[in-house]
Amino acid sequence: MKFKTGDIVILKKNGQKMTMREYKKNMVVCDWFDAKAELYQDAFKESHLKKELNFKKGDMVVINKSKYTATVVRCGKIGLVTIEWISPEDGATCQCTTQEELITFKEA
Repeated sequence: MKFKTGDIVILKKNGQKMTMREYKKNMVVCDWFDAKAELYQDAFKESHLKKELNFKKGDMVVINKSKYTATVVRCGKIGLVTIEWISPEDGATCQCTTQEELITFKEA
């Protein structure tokens, strides 16, 4: 189970933000409001959703599946984050733009 109750999730297809309510029959049940403040609820396959991560400039992150710690330099509106780190091999400053799903917050 990828999400927990109360997580803000985003429907990958159209960017709709929703609140995860529960898992039911291998589906993720979510609630959201439309522009007229009407409440909706539906169930989606877990693979159709992603968690809203809310990175911001200056956050310390870990590049998934690596030992590198990086700093968030810039956040895009389409799930892209620019990060910067110092290479342990040669001390060079490195920078790249990556999908937010490929980094995680660094634990204190």
